[in-house]
Amino acid sequence: MMKGFYGMKHFKIISVSIFLTLSLLSGCSGLMPDLEAFGGMGVKDLERAKSDGVSKTFDLSTADVFDKTLSVLEKNKLTVYQSNKRKGYIVFMGIEKQTDTTRVGVFFRSVNTNKTKVTISSLSSSARTKGELIIFKGLSE
Repeated sequence: MMKGFYGMKHFKIISVSIFLTLSLLSGCSGLMPDLEAFGGMGVKDLERAKSDGVSKTFDLSTADVFDKTLSVLEKNKLTVYQSNKRKGYIVFMGIEKQTDTTRVGVFFRSVNTNKTKVTISSLSSSARTKGELIIFKGLSE
């Protein structure tokens, strides 16, 4: 058995110290997106699901569609989990007959000054369909 500085106990301490030092030097931001997705907190998984999502274009500016979407969600007593107007997304939960934590993403992309493409995505196809009906109906009124 090895004794002294290079013993197994010291090896573990040194390994942990190196890991913590590298983590602190690189910051937590490099780890956060993966940790958010793992914990169901981020939007990366919903962004990836946009390819299976449903889109519709509205004759409104992105800012107006974003604000109107928030009103539609409030009117339907749905919970806004995350939103970022600058990045163009809203994540909401609380759709009836879905698990309380099932997230639906609403993504906004400006087509031109007064036209915005809205895409609804979710990892649950039934939540996506219900979210689509609520959001698109509300935005069309």
